[in-house]
Amino acid sequence: MSMSELERYAADLNADWSLRADAEKYEASANQAKTPLARAVAFASTKGYDFTLDEAKAFAKAKGTELGLSVTDEDLERVDRFPHAGGVLGILTGDF
Repeated sequence: MSMSELERYAADLNADWSLRADAEKYEASANQAKTPLARAVAFASTKGYDFTLDEAKAFAKAKGTELGLSVTDEDLERVDRFPHAGGVLGILTGDF
């Protein structure tokens, strides 16, 4: 599993506000039939990060647990909106 790559991406999102803004714009404008997490993975790929959707799901669940949140598969497969404040990017970066 590419947890180190996901950790690098999360750290970069927290350190580079331009990258974070681009990720948020991409999530808002990309194919809305895909889940927010799938859009986040697709965006990361365009920036050279290499991890899968399944790896991102595992990472998001682990981060949610660290934050005291219950993040389920159903949460991560929702297309309409992510049920926790901060959305998927907030879960990945831990910045609630």
